[in-house]
Amino acid sequence: MAKHRTVPANCWDLDRVLLHPDRLFIASLLAGMEWCESAEIQNTVGMTSAGISPHLAQLRRAGYVETRREGLSSQSRITLLGCERFANHLAALASVVSRAAEIISSRAALARTLDCGRL
Repeated sequence: MAKHRTVPANCWDLDRVLLHPDRLFIASLLAGMEWCESAEIQNTVGMTSAGISPHLAQLRRAGYVETRREGLSSQSRITLLGCERFANHLAALASVVSRAAEIISSRAALARTLDCGRL
């Protein structure tokens, strides 16, 4: 009989928009700032404007980021909704990582036990 594995409740709180590493990193960067120049986002993330643009657009569509233009440059910041979703996503990630560590530890302990029985 197959053992049923439960998924931590927080796992379901993972945010689909923030699951992409580039969007998660952009949200992390913006969470610590009031407004951030697009050039700074590009330099920090290590992507071109063309690479960053679709990620910022998706974050804007989700309501997580807002952008304003000042002259030739644009600036972005995380919204209140974005902050809330980002915090929930981080809590869910922590839950997943914690559960994964528990599974790995228990499997390692079982492997050691089995290895000791073979000696």
